Amino acid sequence: MNRPRRQIANCLAAWGCAAVWSCSLLLVAQEPAKTPAKQPLNFRNIEVCITCHRDPNILTIALDFVDVTPAELWSDHDKHGQSFELLKGKSRERTNRILGFDLRLAFAGNDMTSLSEDANLADNVATVKSCLRCHATWPKDAVHPTGKLTQPVEPLIHGVSCQACHGPAEAWYDPHANKWWRLVSHEDKSKVGFTNVRDPVVRAQLCASCHVGNLAEEKFVKHEWYAAGHPPLPGFEYAAFAAQMPAHWKPLRAKGDFAGRTADSKPVTDDQGEWLVFRRRYAEFGIGEAELRKSYREANFPDAKDDAAFVNLPRTQEVTVSAAVVLKTFVSLAGAHAEEARRGGKRYSWPEFALYDCAACHHELRREEGLKSRPKSSGPPGRPPLPRWTSALLGLATERDANIDADLRALELAFTLRPFGDPTRIAAASKNLSDRLDKLCRELGRAPFDEERTAKSLAILLSDAGTADTRDYASARQVAWAIQGLQQDLASIPYGFRAGLNPEQQQAQDRIAVLFSRDNPDELLLTLPARKENSVIGELPKFLRAMEAYDPKWFAERLKQLKDEPPKGK
Repeated sequence: MNRPRRQIANCLAAWGCAAVWSCSLLLVAQEPAKTPAKQPLNFRNIEVCITCHRDPNILTIALDFVDVTPAELWSDHDKHGQSFELLKGKSRERTNRILGFDLRLAFAGNDMTSLSEDANLADNVATVKSCLRCHATWPKDAVHPTGKLTQPVEPLIHGVSCQACHGPAEAWYDPHANKWWRLVSHEDKSKVGFTNVRDPVVRAQLCASCHVGNLAEEKFVKHEWYAAGHPPLPGFEYAAFAAQMPAHWKPLRAKGDFAGRTADSKPVTDDQGEWLVFRRRYAEFGIGEAELRKSYREANFPDAKDDAAFVNLPRTQEVTVSAAVVLKTFVSLAGAHAEEARRGGKRYSWPEFALYDCAACHHELRREEGLKSRPKSSGPPGRPPLPRWTSALLGLATERDANIDADLRALELAFTLRPFGDPTRIAAASKNLSDRLDKLCRELGRAPFDEERTAKSLAILLSDAGTADTRDYASARQVAWAIQGLQQDLASIPYGFRAGLNPEQQQAQDRIAVLFSRDNPDELLLTLPARKENSVIGELPKFLRAMEAYDPKWFAERLKQLKDEPPKGK
């Protein structure tokens, strides 16, 4: 057997699908079509994901598209896989303090692999389950194949794993190894559980659901948990967080002309008969009549009239999309809380202090000159507003949309009309603004992002017309992260961890890294405690010191310097 065939055989053996699919192909020809019983979208053990996606030899057949080893980056550097261990390991005492009870009480055994079925502990179990929505891979509506609601759909020890973002893989794991999978529309893929993370909006929404919050998915850190010791969630800017995670993928711009990319690319040549088997097997999910598209572009960007989706500047796209997605996520979160309060629901309390600007209460008491360095309030003094950082980059996404601005002001007013806001008005204002932002997100997902847009976005951030009140530390951080990302795109710095830089790119990267340095090389603490070797808890004092030492006058002067003498691009 020659080497390519041996590699393919090894790959199929790793996937455990060769015999199954071969027999299925024969059955298609010999048996009349039957309507299968609908199967649940189950999760698989991620060890099979890691086996293939860590080994470049196995990935040989797909190296034109998957030209990195994502599982290596994820398992060796990304700390998402440690998220459950964080609760039960070194931080166990802190976890117990936050919960108000011993974490072990919610589990059936000391190994903490499944939750307790004791009815007397139902409240404890429900509380821990809400923690596991973000500290493990257990979506709210997902149920273990046994039907047991106390059994995690994926081993908790895997933390936030591959399937937390890519979707439950039972149905699509085998077929996604074939090149013809590139020709399946993202709508059809989603029907069998595959999440379209190539869509920048979907990707940002997934991350924001935990890093900002999503009440419908039971992902939310209450103020009482913060008070008991949960680290404060920092302002979330997707592009910066993804880069420092580090990113284990490449944008389409960096992938080259892979097989099936467009109608003019090298064609996909593997056996598409397997597609017919797959389609028949999961017909009940709505793909029985689905057809393969002519190209990846047609499957994923059916409205595209050119190759813009393949040449978008990745950080510019991420920064801009994140601006709209983050605000929409927060607005929906606030609206859901307010609606619960309006209906008299007991599950979530009102007011929920975690929805307000933390610094409105947690700040030094100042007088006279010191007051001028405080962010402006949109309401009467003493009434905490919504967090300012959530809308700090909105100007990049809307280019000053009057309707969105008006709806945002209405929401700000609802938050401060009376102490801690009027839930009825907050719910209504949130709904209006959320609907507009949802439309904006869809538009941004299809928009082109070229150098002209990057330069224009940079000019907005450096001008007085920007929406951010940079007297607020968290908002200043958003602006600084965005400027760094935009500068990287203008300097043509390759995207991704371990991206090779030529001397000119390295010089530009070094310059961008210190754009906001003063006496302290990382004045705003733009470097996150990401990657396995860093600890959020361990670096919390550093974060609090940076927030306390923040000098808004210095930051304003720095923005002016960058505007007057912008760093060179390429």
